[in-house]
Amino acid sequence: MLVRSFSWGAADISWSVVVEELLFAMENMGHQISFISTNGYKGMRYWDSKKSLTGEMFQKQIIRSGEAFDIDLTYTVPQNFPQRFLTNSKKKMAIYAYESSIMPDSWKSYYHMVDYMLPPSQYVADMMARNGCPKEKIVVVPHGVDTDVFNPSVQPLNIKTDKKFKFLCIAEPHYRKQLDKMLNLYCKAFTSKDDVCFVLKTKIFNPGDEIKGFEIDLRKTLIGLKKTYGVMMPEIKIISQRLDNIAGLYAACDVFCLMTASEGWGVPYLEALALGMPVIAPRHGGQLDFLNDSNSILTDCGTRKARAQEQYWKPHPKARVGNPDEADFAKKMISTYKNFDEVKARLSGPALETANRLTWKSAAEKILELGAN
Repeated sequence: MLVRSFSWGAADISWSVVVEELLFAMENMGHQISFISTNGYKGMRYWDSKKSLTGEMFQKQIIRSGEAFDIDLTYTVPQNFPQRFLTNSKKKMAIYAYESSIMPDSWKSYYHMVDYMLPPSQYVADMMARNGCPKEKIVVVPHGVDTDVFNPSVQPLNIKTDKKFKFLCIAEPHYRKQLDKMLNLYCKAFTSKDDVCFVLKTKIFNPGDEIKGFEIDLRKTLIGLKKTYGVMMPEIKIISQRLDNIAGLYAACDVFCLMTASEGWGVPYLEALALGMPVIAPRHGGQLDFLNDSNSILTDCGTRKARAQEQYWKPHPKARVGNPDEADFAKKMISTYKNFDEVKARLSGPALETANRLTWKSAAEKILELGAN
């Protein structure tokens, strides 16, 4: 099949990772790909060195031949649909994950431009339907994980710490990720006397950097924690540089935890499962499509009003997100730390089974099947 994508490419965020992995899986299955990045190719895993072969040149070749692309795929918000698709593409599909409960009302006017909306989870699919997307256009296509990259045999990175036990969190510093609350509860649950370190892979802003409305400056949080806890503050390691193989970071740690208010899917949770790591997550959001009591540790979670900084594109005063129970989250971090061998033995098998089922190839096959019908 001929597959085209005009989408966000060069960034370590879900928009770019998902599209690149799907297209690469399709190419490996023998399909012809034209990928055009809206923001360049630098740093992309697969397309950085081959953009001239699979981008605009290939698209122009197809257009000159008089053919039409079988699938036109993008990951973007509905308001961008008019710029993202060729008019004669046979099937137009858009991936998007939304986290707060009320989407911008104006998006309803763009759904006629696509054949399918491809939310990654039932959580997002239900939200789309409640917010005016025609149900017949909604098809859940779960995101995947590359088990050739993320697996138990990965060589761990060297993290400079004398602490034996390591919690890992990987997340952008968005308000809804609640990294400030995560660090606060970690410091309440542990002290410097505990043989534990919290490894956080995120973005740290430097003085003078532009901070967008939905991002939090964690420097202030860290300074406040040091003032509050002093020498008794448990160890925290911040990793802000880009890693060529982030799987090694997972392999260097023991438990993955992210106390997010809401996720459309939660790629890092699945990547952690692929290494057989215990995962601690709130019982709310898109991650519940693949996290359960057999393969992970789920913590109590209610809902609350979403802050404006937790809503993208157009905040709504009645929108809601998850409200993780911080006390329960801390309790389960402590319990996992104290009973790690038993916890890992119980969860590792089901975690690996889940990850092996949710591959990028399986996701790509579902999209290709939609394109063929």
